[in-house]
Amino acid sequence: MKAHKAYYNMLHFVADAQQGIPKLCPCRSITKEVVDEEDTYDYLPGKRYFICKDYENDGLHFRQPWVMGMQQEVERLKVRFHEQEKLLRECESLKPNMADEIDRRLDAAVNEAFDEYFEETYNSIVENRTTKKKKRAYVERN
Repeated sequence: MKAHKAYYNMLHFVADAQQGIPKLCPCRSITKEVVDEEDTYDYLPGKRYFICKDYENDGLHFRQPWVMGMQQEVERLKVRFHEQEKLLRECESLKPNMADEIDRRLDAAVNEAFDEYFEETYNSIVENRTTKKKKRAYVERN
């Protein structure tokens, strides 16, 4: 019973994995593009498939129509493009706010630095005026 359940779970996983253009099959072999020549009409050159290199018709290998893979891949790329476009718009809307914030913080930091510098300069000038200079006597030593 467990073997049957594992087999059906694997079939389910393989069916769910067939989205977009497959690169690898669940059997770990690569997929390739194949044109089926049997189903050809005069006006239709053949059907294309993405198929596992070691394909067996047991449900555990990929054999996906080319059109379906391409449609799913285009849809995936569209969704990704719209997400990137939305992110870009959000960044563009934040840009003016960030410029104002940077200017405000820079002005505050410059003002604080100037205030500190002038305060230190003023304090050193006041200290030099209020302190009496000590006269030192020099003794000659031989």
